[in-house]
Amino acid sequence: MINKLYFTIVFSTIFGILGNAQIKVNQTVGNSSINLSSLFLDATGSTLWNGATVGSTNIGKGFAFPKVDLSILLLTNNGSYLSSNNPNRFDGTVVYNTITSATTASGISVAVSPGFYYFSNPNKSLPNDTTVLGGMWIAMGSNASKNITATAIATAISVDGTPVYAIKGQFTIVADSALTTIVPPTGITGVYRITIFKGTSTLVFSPTVHSFDFSKTTDNMVTGDTMFTQVYPLGTYNYTLEYFK
Repeated sequence: MINKLYFTIVFSTIFGILGNAQIKVNQTVGNSSINLSSLFLDATGSTLWNGATVGSTNIGKGFAFPKVDLSILLLTNNGSYLSSNNPNRFDGTVVYNTITSATTASGISVAVSPGFYYFSNPNKSLPNDTTVLGGMWIAMGSNASKNITATAIATAISVDGTPVYAIKGQFTIVADSALTTIVPPTGITGVYRITIFKGTSTLVFSPTVHSFDFSKTTDNMVTGDTMFTQVYPLGTYNYTLEYFK
């Protein structure tokens, strides 16, 4: 009876630790040797586990990140859970995305492709805040490059926690005037940067404009720089608009 009881206690304790590891790993670690290190987890290869043969192809272990479909992944929130075990509101969560689509279930919708992504939540420090709606998935490493097209995308840039979006378009100069029209993207609330270029032309244009009134749908941009207007030669020009919404 004593041995059976002892086994039950040990068995329950071990699996209790394993069962809670997913939500307790950010809590205080009890092992004093681990507390003396800046690492909470060391997953490097060990000769104790992999054999001591120098040059062995079996030395070292990889870490497999969760594979997810970011078009449907829902970051579930619960006030008591967040306050005690996930105070960062999923900020810094890393996953491997498997699809080419757009994130729609959690946070701001962004275009994604297969690769590593982390979740950035600007609301992580707000007291008693449990929302992830202001957060967004951001590509890591080489996946961070963005292809700016006529469809708006979220870039990897944020200003004070506000994401910067980007879209590509064209405008045409038809008369000797610095006044022209570009189409304001849906939901625009502010401008980060406008860059004007002309395909493979050898002409170089300033990456700034004199003014852009996105509250108007026509005659809303004046070419030039912040000090002087500039009349462009007749023709069609490409632009990229980076903006807030």
